[in-house]
Amino acid sequence: MMVGVSLCSALAGSAFACRGGSTLPRDSMKEIIAGTFTMGCIRSMDPTCSDTEEPAHEVTLATFYIDTTEVTRAAYKQCVAAGSCSPPPRSCADESWDASSLAQYPMTCVDWEQARAFCAWRGLRLPGEAEWERAARGGDGRIYPWGNSKPTCRKAIHAPCGEVPREVGGRPAGASPYGVLDMAGNVSEWVADKYAAYGHGTATNGRVVRDDANDAWHMRVTSRGYLVPSYRERTVGFRCARSSK
Repeated sequence: MMVGVSLCSALAGSAFACRGGSTLPRDSMKEIIAGTFTMGCIRSMDPTCSDTEEPAHEVTLATFYIDTTEVTRAAYKQCVAAGSCSPPPRSCADESWDASSLAQYPMTCVDWEQARAFCAWRGLRLPGEAEWERAARGGDGRIYPWGNSKPTCRKAIHAPCGEVPREVGGRPAGASPYGVLDMAGNVSEWVADKYAAYGHGTATNGRVVRDDANDAWHMRVTSRGYLVPSYRERTVGFRCARSSK
């Protein structure tokens, strides 16, 4: 049985206020130690780079924490019950979105603001795009969270393997170097940043989304896209993060 702790206990000593009082597993977040890593596609390692992923560049980040898995329907349901989150619209999610049998599926059909509001209810925030990529790939420039080998059904939940999405955390063999799960496959994820080309260009009104379960190319840790903040889809979810101080 997974042991849980209150949100207040989980965030004790942090700079974030305890708000939701929800129950979270003890290992619900992974610590990513401060350091410098190469962000973006390294063409010498991955010749399939797209223009949106280049140029590869060094980014230095402070220590942060990120959810081990995507936010579940059960967790989001708690926020709705507390009056701090709005339910997904029926035009996207069916009426069984909060059914107990689907409790551990990733929460989808929420727009960027709904995702941000949930994280704020937990005293957290959406991860930055650089934080997301660092948590997914570590510091060795790998193509996928587990390394450079192509996705398999053992390592990732993706379209060639059947139903997508499925319960979060179900592919431990596909963990990132930090033990973060589902960074390739299951659902795409909102992050905090507005989309802009690396190194040049003006930020758009779109918010960055990372990961895709459709095919191996879109599941690479450098793959990036964007959606208008009001967009909702059954294949787009999110996870939360927090700074160390």
